[in-house]
Amino acid sequence: LEFKLLDDQVDAARAAQEGPPPGDEILYGRRVDRNTKAETRVPYIVKKEILLTGDVISDATVRVSDVGEPYVSVLFDSVGARLFGEATEKNVGKALAIVLDGNVHSAPVIRERIPSGQAQISGGFTFEEASDLAIVKPTKPTDLVPGDVITYRAQERPDVLVTHRLVSMDRDD
Repeated sequence: LEFKLLDDQVDAARAAQEGPPPGDEILYGRRVDRNTKAETRVPYIVKKEILLTGDVISDATVRVSDVGEPYVSVLFDSVGARLFGEATEKNVGKALAIVLDGNVHSAPVIRERIPSGQAQISGGFTFEEASDLAIVKPTKPTDLVPGDVITYRAQERPDVLVTHRLVSMDRDD
């Protein structure tokens, strides 16, 4: 999971044909029409600089808004809260891409500095899409203890969740 700024100075359609300017990259998101369910790939011109990664997230949980839309509630650790506060302060009015596995899942506009260490990622997600984002919160090996349960989405079967219970911290090397 990465947080990157969109480059709003570049036309995405043109850059998709001619290539992005230096320091930028083209990533894609998807847009699903709620009525027809038709899916469209949407190009985003994203700055290569990574502002934050998922390793500064201490918790991510799927919630449902008052209007029934799923979103991800994110809690940053102390380092992440500081970095996110600085990034949002410097970039008010700009779009922040939430990138997972090279795909833009959401690109909300930063409306104000967010110093609290808490944020919401929304974007018209289905419950499954919000769950995919929430599952990627990292677990540092030092945080694991025998008995912990680790859940992730199977890479070759994205419709399957895999759960493991950690039995031992011993290594066989």
